[in-house]
Amino acid sequence: MEPLFFELTEVLKQQKEVVKEMLTTAETQNEALRNVDVEALNDALKQLTIQTQQMAKLDPEREELQRKLENELGLNPGASVKEMLEKAPVDIKIELKQVQMELRKDFNKLQELNQLNKLLTKKAIQINSSIMKMYNPNDSQTYQGSGEVKSKDQSTKMLNKTV
Repeated sequence: MEPLFFELTEVLKQQKEVVKEMLTTAETQNEALRNVDVEALNDALKQLTIQTQQMAKLDPEREELQRKLENELGLNPGASVKEMLEKAPVDIKIELKQVQMELRKDFNKLQELNQLNKLLTKKAIQINSSIMKMYNPNDSQTYQGSGEVKSKDQSTKMLNKTV
């Protein structure tokens, strides 16, 4: 059982490092959005994609270790790390709790920063759309929030039937 706790701690540490990298990259993305630096924004998005893939590889490992610990500790399926902490050896318990708290704190920061970046991106799309309308008011194509082109076929043709 102790080796499983050790392995879980190691996987959580790896996840913590990836989340820290994601946080740094999201800050770079935020700065690029604020400075309208398209090149830096593209670089940040590429890095975030790689980091997300790294996290996606680590998560099944963590889940498998948690399932094994649930079985060994007699916990209900889907038990949290917090529930497992109660039955962890003392030396691992302290480290595991610290890693879990840091990971949760960084996840919350990342979530807030991602929300801000999402708002900045939406605002940039609105501004771009407004500028495009100013330069070409008769153009019937505009960009959607998803980035797709939507055709506004608002035909102003009218047939005068009174003649």
